[in-house]
Amino acid sequence: MTHDAMMMMMHSVPDIIVTPPTETGLLPLGFHIPWERPSGLPNTAATRARSQLNATFQIILNLPYLSCELPCNPPFHDINEFTLMVRKAHMDSPLPDDDTHISYHWLHRHLSHPPDHVPYTALIAALLDKIISQTRFGDRFFIEFATRKGYMAFRRGLASNHSSPASNDSAIDVSSSYPAAARFSQNTSPQHPSSDSDNEEPSLPPPANDTYTAIHEKDLENNSPLRRRLTRRRSYSRIPLKGNPVVQYPTYLALDVSSFSEPQTVNVLALLKAHLHHPQTFFFFGASSLLSSTSTSTNTESSPSSTVSSSSSCTSSRNHDRIQLSSLPNYLALVINRARDASSPSQCIVEMPVDMDLLFLLKDQRAVGETLYKLHGYVTTAENGRMLAITKCREGKEWYRCLDMDVTVTDPLMGLNRVRSRGVVFCLYRLQERLIGAM
Repeated sequence: MTHDAMMMMMHSVPDIIVTPPTETGLLPLGFHIPWERPSGLPNTAATRARSQLNATFQIILNLPYLSCELPCNPPFHDINEFTLMVRKAHMDSPLPDDDTHISYHWLHRHLSHPPDHVPYTALIAALLDKIISQTRFGDRFFIEFATRKGYMAFRRGLASNHSSPASNDSAIDVSSSYPAAARFSQNTSPQHPSSDSDNEEPSLPPPANDTYTAIHEKDLENNSPLRRRLTRRRSYSRIPLKGNPVVQYPTYLALDVSSFSEPQTVNVLALLKAHLHHPQTFFFFGASSLLSSTSTSTNTESSPSSTVSSSSSCTSSRNHDRIQLSSLPNYLALVINRARDASSPSQCIVEMPVDMDLLFLLKDQRAVGETLYKLHGYVTTAENGRMLAITKCREGKEWYRCLDMDVTVTDPLMGLNRVRSRGVVFCLYRLQERLIGAM
């Protein structure tokens, strides 16, 4: 039997459905077998907006575990459409002349403007915060803060950027998304909010009671944003039930590079450290610094003539408390904000290391498990002005260049341990398998 015939036979097998215990009230998961390499996504009009959606979706489509951690027939229309689209992209032959074969209506409904008029951060917020975060698969994106004080410091950092919505890290906003009674720790009443002590755990709602049940019944209406956010962590499906705790975590971080000019180069790890108020690290005696200009560009469009110093990249961390995490997310999603408005994007070079060790972000650095992240993929600008994805396919080692229907094998590294790009707007890192598999 040929390989193609075997794959066709495997795809003809009905989906496997995993049903959790009845008492949990959680939805079953569907499992399907995707193709071994990415499939193209149609863009008949060859528009930049559609290519941006296609490129972003390709990064998500080719992550491990997506095919086995989505709910089976969820009651929410948008999540159901997303689940069906994933299955179609994974298993059906692409139709290059039919955009309706892969439709993004489930995402458009969560955008305030058409896709070609919204900041890229708004697109990621709709995809991760409104859709993916409501599934078991979405649990892999959540960034968990070690203490309430660290969380509040993070929120204050977002508040200082209200004049620039594109710089916010996540669309989930605990200050307005649900009633005040749901924003206090389990050991405090609504009349006595919890303090900001260093050792306090992230704020959780009070245990289920008559008052809290009434809040659920009042606010779990079809059009209420609260409906999607009263969900359980690490569950088979993030579907709201009475008494479930409200836990708010960002699903991505936004790194601002709008102040950098075209010849400059800035490193993702340095941006991440500055964003979370951690000191920069430098290496000597042959090893390049985090913002070294000695490396050779791997992007044919990039030829940097100077490099940004760490002191100019962001505000010094000495004026802020370090923001630490209680655990590392399985998937670290990073948005690269190139402009505070769409009229003048920065053309600086963004350097993405293939490997990043994020042990320094953990509050308890003695934790057992992997802390090494590997670059899984990124979205950047193609020569024709459209957007493309450079991504791996699940656990595979090959890199693929995905420009709408055109999918080819590529090598963005060219023998080096980093990628440099002038047009990157989104990158995603994946925690190593030993920790992911233990989830």
